Amino acid sequence: MNWINLLHFYQPPNQDGRLLRQIAKESYLYIISTLKKNPDARCSVNISGSLTEQLVKLKLNSVINGLKDLAKNGQIEIVGTAKYHPILPLIPKKEVVRQIELNDKITRAYFGSVYNPSGFFAPELAYSEEVAKIIKSRGYKWILLDEVSHSGQLGCLNYGKKYIIKNNGLEVVFRNRGVSKSYVPEKILSFTKYMVKPDYVITATDAEMYGHHHKDYANLYNKALQNPSVKTATMTQLLRMYSEEEYVTPVPASWESRPHELQKNIPYALWDDPKNKIHSQLWKLANFAIKAVSENTESESFDWARKHLDVGLASCHWWWASERKPDAFTPITWDPNIIERGAKELISSIRSLESTSPETKIHAEELFLRISKDVWKKHWNINKESKREKKPKRFNAALLTERKENVFEKYSLTPQHILSTTGHYYVTGCVNKRGVEYILKIRLKDNALEKKLFLKEIAFWKMLSRLKHYPLSKPKKIYFDVSRKPEYLLYQKIDGQGIGNLHYIYNIKSSFESVKSIFNGLRYLQKNTDKIRKGLPRINKKTFAENMKFFRSFQTTALQYLPKESLADAEKIIKKNKKFINRQPLVISHGDLNPRNIIVSGKKTALIDWSNICLNNEMFDVAFLSLYFLLPPKTDSDVYSAFVGPNGNDEKKRLFLLNQLIIIPKFIQIQSDSIKYADTIQKKIIYDTLDSLKALIKEINNVLLV
Repeated sequence: MNWINLLHFYQPPNQDGRLLRQIAKESYLYIISTLKKNPDARCSVNISGSLTEQLVKLKLNSVINGLKDLAKNGQIEIVGTAKYHPILPLIPKKEVVRQIELNDKITRAYFGSVYNPSGFFAPELAYSEEVAKIIKSRGYKWILLDEVSHSGQLGCLNYGKKYIIKNNGLEVVFRNRGVSKSYVPEKILSFTKYMVKPDYVITATDAEMYGHHHKDYANLYNKALQNPSVKTATMTQLLRMYSEEEYVTPVPASWESRPHELQKNIPYALWDDPKNKIHSQLWKLANFAIKAVSENTESESFDWARKHLDVGLASCHWWWASERKPDAFTPITWDPNIIERGAKELISSIRSLESTSPETKIHAEELFLRISKDVWKKHWNINKESKREKKPKRFNAALLTERKENVFEKYSLTPQHILSTTGHYYVTGCVNKRGVEYILKIRLKDNALEKKLFLKEIAFWKMLSRLKHYPLSKPKKIYFDVSRKPEYLLYQKIDGQGIGNLHYIYNIKSSFESVKSIFNGLRYLQKNTDKIRKGLPRINKKTFAENMKFFRSFQTTALQYLPKESLADAEKIIKKNKKFINRQPLVISHGDLNPRNIIVSGKKTALIDWSNICLNNEMFDVAFLSLYFLLPPKTDSDVYSAFVGPNGNDEKKRLFLLNQLIIIPKFIQIQSDSIKYADTIQKKIIYDTLDSLKALIKEINNVLLV
């Protein structure tokens, strides 16, 4: 497996010095020392001129010297970029050329002969045809782009060939977005456990991810570089490996662009969203400043004006006005101070020009004041328009911060990677001072229903810890909020990985063996339902009415993949079996038995995430899991046989098939959501699974109608 990685070293031109020193220590020097420990490791590096300038100013020469040493030893290649990190497709051609020239000048001044770039990193991987022409004319051989720029879609790229831009000749390296959005070394190590490993894993991330945004206490970066299954190379070396070529016409996009945005012709939504009022106002001021500065080149204070303009065009000032949450490691992108700081740089460029007319300056000041006023009104949420806007927040950030800090302080924990963030829960890995790993789950909503559900899950974990003969692995230590309104659940991490990873690369045999083990635990819980219920608060009973509601809830998405008549027949069959379903005994049910909730470590298995625990018929969990095993060599009927063993009969088979019908619409919804984030192999399996469902629902309908 070849891992081709690019690390993007960048900080805003007006970054706080104390914070930059912290980042240099936690990330930059960590990366340098790790690479030096692994002299055979290779990667590409992009360092913006604005960061180099600040490192020199703060006398952080160890970062520059460290990178120079790595480049001299052939471990890294330093690629070109634009000095102050502007979004190149959104600024005039002259500004693009200037930013590239400024970056080349300062990088050569401090890196010397080791800076001989053949590749180019466009800030935010923002691409346009015009930018590609400029980069080609500057003598660069290749450009790095996000996979979405290939065709406007995600997860459908072949990374095993060289791509060349038509009518241009510039070679393209496409990064894998899904892997790049994770903590990459951890993902690389997980790939090494696959039976079928990808040939090429191409990633590009902010260097600050390594050590600053993500604390690598397990030293995964070093482990990934030392793993014998992992070979590393620079992007220039990668292009020499390929034997197959394909000419392409890349789509204008960035590394944050979403397919639905591209369909609406919004390629750079985080910096130029037509619905974002602040974006529009900033661009008005920026374009006004560009015009004013270009018309006053003979001004005595031109150099000052030019410097303010260069800094004011940095992408950060628009990015922090976008109000998005790009990924799990990134906060919601809204910061009025940074937005205003950018606007001040732009207005300062005009104020510096003594030869500019008073009318021009007054107009610019009006634009600046309008931006400042609207930004702070929006921030304090006092204008009517912002109250009507649908805010992108997925959770209460203030509540989350408070609850996190309380738990971390109480148990002396340090956070690691975020596992999940929804409107209901925040789940993160963390580690204590002795290096013991824990999973922390925090409740984010304060309504009565959420409190009840969380209390129920905590009560079950507590009950589980007391079950001596429970055949599956369980956490050694569990901590929770003992109040009637619990806010968190903390338990020692169970070693292993979810079998979803194994299943999704056709390694169904090993994952299926784990399923058999899980069924032992499931049968134990079902057998002891009465005993377990006594130790739990009241839990939901999934009768026929509840299951029918479950079936109907996801039909809109299901109709995108299944024939309307198949769903109609399924509903008739379920209704026809109302009495049969209602007379089934209700037992403990996991409620979300999917491969990712099954943890495997050697011969040990565990079942996690009991947030959906309920009372249902004995076949619901079995049917739910069976839909993940539709592809050969194992099928859904194998899952059924593994659960019932020699005790199967016609009634149990009938109940199993009915549950499959009930669950299919929900399962389609899950797969439809997964397509957005799947890689090429996973996407193929998802589409094959959805195709299999068409045949399955027809087959079940025919069997049950008889």
